[in-house]
Amino acid sequence: MLKRLCLSALVCISTSALSADCSSELMAQQADMATWVAKAAFREAINQGPLWVEATPEMAFSDYLRAATAIITARNPRGQLPCAVTTPVVTILQQQGQLPDVPTLAQLQSPFELQRPNSEKVALLLHGLTDSPFSYHYLAAHFWQLGYQVRSVLLPGHATAPSDLSQVTLAQWQHTTHYALERAKADFKSVVVVGYSTGAALAIAEVNRAPQQIKAMLLLSPASEAHNKHGWLAKWIAMLPGITWLDADADLDVFKYESFPWQGAALAYQAMQTVTPKQLQNTSDVPIFAALSEVDSTIDSQATLGLLRHWHQLPSRRTSKLDTLVWYGDMQTAQRQLPSDFNFISPPCNSSWCDKIKGMSHIGIIQPVNHSYYGAQATYRSCGGYLSDLTQYQKCKTAPETTFGERTPQHMQDYFPLQRLTFNPSYPQLLENISVFLGDVDKHHAAR
Repeated sequence: MLKRLCLSALVCISTSALSADCSSELMAQQADMATWVAKAAFREAINQGPLWVEATPEMAFSDYLRAATAIITARNPRGQLPCAVTTPVVTILQQQGQLPDVPTLAQLQSPFELQRPNSEKVALLLHGLTDSPFSYHYLAAHFWQLGYQVRSVLLPGHATAPSDLSQVTLAQWQHTTHYALERAKADFKSVVVVGYSTGAALAIAEVNRAPQQIKAMLLLSPASEAHNKHGWLAKWIAMLPGITWLDADADLDVFKYESFPWQGAALAYQAMQTVTPKQLQNTSDVPIFAALSEVDSTIDSQATLGLLRHWHQLPSRRTSKLDTLVWYGDMQTAQRQLPSDFNFISPPCNSSWCDKIKGMSHIGIIQPVNHSYYGAQATYRSCGGYLSDLTQYQKCKTAPETTFGERTPQHMQDYFPLQRLTFNPSYPQLLENISVFLGDVDKHHAAR
């Protein structure tokens, strides 16, 4: 019997996964971008129930997960639609009896816990701005295979609809991060914190505040400082009547927001302001693993190198020799900015897709080439860089051939149509780098 996947309230597809049938339907949607942008069918959340889980310190993590899923189910216009996508996390959760054979979109975007009975260590995953815990559906499985219990959390305002980002605050993000980390410390002996983009900024601030039991921190495309140096204006623009959207997109991506309100930009700016070198005067002795792109068009990679240098250099640290940078770019650029005792890794590109790729993107680092939704041969295309010109946007979505890469101004000019890279051709090497780093961290702690 064919499982059913509904990509919208208007379109329902028969499929056993994200297969050819689903690809055809998504391609049909992408063929009429002007209509979908105008409809704004999935931009506004359903205004019912609570907006976020105000977790108390004693709240069991399983209760937090149920409450978060209930919010997504109630507020996401597509939340109750069945979705037969297959990922490593879906497979593990189904094997552990936590997901049905055909989960709903709400269940797929919900925070999750991969059980490891009797494990004394946990990996805590914090997703990025406009994302959902689904962004970790591949990487989480690697930590689980390394013997970690794995937990992910939901930042308030996410996985429902973009409008909810206009209703939340940085304090709510910080509350959720604090709860998840303190709950992990109460339930396990050691914690590895993994943060992607804005989730990395939240992780840095919280770990610096309370580093006890934190074994290591992994920062993936960490949000340090935006290229646009006028981010402080976003909160004032968000207050203006009738001005809500920085980007008003089609929102055909069922797992990540495409539309982006000004309030979201304000929150990101506020989060990054908590991790400037000035704010991190008492840097914790926690080893760091960072992976980022030199040509990241979302975050200023030079500012991120400055943040890493600040964390690394305090003389009181005993774990600085473990600090590791995976750098997608010209290694000499990173080596000029960081001390020579940093561990530098320049990942090779051995994939057949490498010749079609023009720069690693901010969003591509954490996904594999074979990702069922964002991979090299999946149908979803990230073309939001052309949103201001719907004709070009349409061509990017439907052209037989595109170039993958980061959407820098030069790349956008030279390689039309440029599809923003949503996968990492060096993903296997990234997993190996993570394994080696965590192994070295274990050896360091065992020797103490």
